[in-house]
Parts: sequence; structure tokens; C-alpha cells
Amino acid sequence: MQGRLTDLVELSEQDSEWTKMAWGLPSYLFKFVVNAAGNTLPTADNLARWKITNSVCKLCHGTQTIVHVLASCPVSLNQNRFTWRHDSILAEILSFLTKSPVLSSWSLLWDDPSSSRPYVLPSFFPNSCQRPDAIFYNSLNKEAIVIELTAGCEENFEDAHARKEERYAELITYANCNGWDCKQFSVEVGARGVLSAPLTKLLHHAQLSNTDCRLCRKSLRRIAITCSYIQQPVYYFRKNLLFQNGQC
Repeated sequence: MQGRLTDLVELSEQDSEWTKMAWGLPSYLFKFVVNAAGNTLPTADNLARWKITNSVCKLCHGTQTIVHVLASCPVSLNQNRFTWRHDSILAEILSFLTKSPVLSSWSLLWDDPSSSRPYVLPSFFPNSCQRPDAIFYNSLNKEAIVIELTAGCEENFEDAHARKEERYAELITYANCNGWDCKQFSVEVGARGVLSAPLTKLLHHAQLSNTDCRLCRKSLRRIAITCSYIQQPVYYFRKNLLFQNGQC
């Protein structure tokens, strides 16, 4: 069964603030995230199990599970429902990092959804079609940070992390072999608000204060959960075939 409670319990133990955050949510979000963690939301597979209807996704006609709804329905993917959540989370991460004592004076390139063209890789990287979500770099000291965000389901954190590390390994190795100190941070923010350990490492590397780290983590959880529930309607409007720029 996907979305098992035990999986989320293990993940929340790694992110000890998650339970405290959940209790502080508005009642409708609390109900959503607790049921999403325990796989007791009225997704089609549960409705079929409860003998109410079949397990077919109304969007793609595949089998609809909680993981399917939150992160893998191909129709939702093509309509940028998941991208909208990802971009909202990424923008919040960058809003904190650009104010950090380390990175505030560095140059920033990122996959800005408002831009009509992809950014151009800095010259210390090889020619490549790969574009990380964000790159901070300091040409004077030859330092760079590559950030790649995954904003899917918590069950897939480990696989996603390994995949992203491998994807950009060539870029990192090339820069380091040419005199740069380039570090990669592959970070994960789950659809139910669980955060991965590498995200905290990134915030600490940027030398954010403990207060700002807590504020950032709290904000990212709320954005992820709210996007999953309403603003990016992967669950609340899961039967609606239309989606445009965060609107159904």
C-alpha cells in the first residue's frame, strides 16, 4: 500500500518539527495532512476498498492512490500542477537564501517560471542541457552552490536524492577540476510537509540564523501542504480536468 502511516512516521522522526507543525495548522489542513500521512483520504483506491466506487483516476484513468494524486498523475504533471508546487517552494527557499550573510552578495541564476528562456550556465560549467533549479556563485572566490529541489512524495525521497546527485555530478566535477569550489545540495520538500536533512544542511551552509532556519522550515512545510490541498489543487480539485497557472 502506498502512503503507509509507518513510512511517514519514520520520516517525521527524521524531521522532529513535523509533528509540532501539524498540530499548529488550521483544522482543514491538519485533517488533510494527517489523513494524507495515514492514507485515509477519499482517494479512488480507498473509495474502491470501501466499496463506494472504483479506483480509477478521473484525470488520467489510471489507478488513483494518494501518491498518484500528490506526485505522479501524468495529467496533473502535464498541466503543471506539481510544477506549481515545486516553484512555490523553490521561490521561498531562495527568498531566505538571498538574505543570508554568505549568499546575499553572490550572483544567482535560477529556473524562474516567469522567464521565457532558460538561464545560461556560467562559464565554469561545461556545455550541457542540464539546468539545476538554482546556482549561487562568487566569481571572486571561485565558489559555487548548486541547488536541486524535489517536491514530490516523501516515500520517494531517497530515490529522488540519488537521481539528482547523479544528474549533476558531471557539472560539479568539471567546476571543481577547473579551480572552483562547487558544492551540490539536492534537497527534498514533501507534499505532506516533511523536509529532508540536506535542506537543513543547505540552510546552515548559508549561515542563516537559528531563527531564520526555523522560520524557513515552517514556511516551506505550510507552502507544501497548502499547495497540495488547495492552492495547487492536486487533492482538493483532483476530479477537475482543467488547470491553468494555479487556477482550476
